[in-house]
Amino acid sequence: MALQKISQLNSITGAQITASSDVLAVVNNNETKKITVSGLHSGSFSGSFQGDGSGITGVTGEWDGSHNGNASITGSLTVTSDVSSSGDVYGDNAYFDTRIVTPMWRTPSATILASDGDLTILANITASSDISASGDVYGVTGSFQHLLGDGSQLTGVTSEWDGTLNGDAEITGSLILSGSNIDLNVLGNITASGSISASGDLIINEITASGNIISSGDLIINDITDSKNITASGNISASGDIYGVGLTTSGSRVRKVREIILTVSNTSGGGGMPSIESDDDIILITGNTTGAVGINDYTLNCSNIFYSGPPYIGRTVTIVNASSAVGSDLILGSPSPGGNYTANAFTGIDKFDTVCSTTYKEVNIIIKADDHVIIYGSGI
Repeated sequence: MALQKISQLNSITGAQITASSDVLAVVNNNETKKITVSGLHSGSFSGSFQGDGSGITGVTGEWDGSHNGNASITGSLTVTSDVSSSGDVYGDNAYFDTRIVTPMWRTPSATILASDGDLTILANITASSDISASGDVYGVTGSFQHLLGDGSQLTGVTSEWDGTLNGDAEITGSLILSGSNIDLNVLGNITASGSISASGDLIINEITASGNIISSGDLIINDITDSKNITASGNISASGDIYGVGLTTSGSRVRKVREIILTVSNTSGGGGMPSIESDDDIILITGNTTGAVGINDYTLNCSNIFYSGPPYIGRTVTIVNASSAVGSDLILGSPSPGGNYTANAFTGIDKFDTVCSTTYKEVNIIIKADDHVIIYGSGI
């Protein structure tokens, strides 16, 4: 039999294959024939393949997702459901289209980037170390144990102050205290280059001012010690006493005027007659009901002219005869305690006899130092 190529052999028919072992036969009735495998659509194999299988095509396989041992994927791994790990997941970069859900993010150093420019975190951010940003940090609310920096860029910040401060304070604007029974108690000095004003009372133990002290209302001060002038466009009033070496006014001064009647005679240095009071300025003698006046008698008691307290140096009391009935009965008692009169050539601690014997005459009593008084006027 002559040699022939396999491609020149006749094909075996299906009727000529009677058993699975027949598929390997190539001789039938002394004729060599070929088997066409492409016509087969199913089959099974119970042995093993040899070689790398690189020439096998059209082969697909299904993986149940489990693997025991190490695995390496040189391309992309696309998962349409969840990826979970009981251990750590490492990688140079990780990309997520929608979100990252994790109870804790732990890494010594990590950079998180958002592809659209914004990074949105729906839960809290807790850091045991620093949180830093090269740009701005925005938030609806935030709490911090402390902030670093001068805070010059913070806006819309309001704070509540309990009013206590240990150390120096400087206010470049106004300090306004409002409310009822609100006190500002400063234990040290208050220095202001501008004005200090109050709609209520301003109670100060001591004021030292190189300029003016101006009040649109009442200025109530317990004590004033001033080496310079005190000027007021309104009234200066005191519930107590005002002391001074002298009093100079550019206008009129309101003085107390009191009327008295000589009512006591034959006093012989006794009491009961009218007296000069501690706040008298002008005394008008408007009547006289005394009887005969003895040589030792006086009709106006001057023992309170040095009343209790400071010596009231510079105080002046004016006595005026306002009634023709006074006559020669106006006799001044001794300016006790321990005082004496000085008038012209007369100096003595005794009574000053008979002043203002003529109607509308006056005598002025001026208190000097050392319990001395000077008497002058048209009535002596």
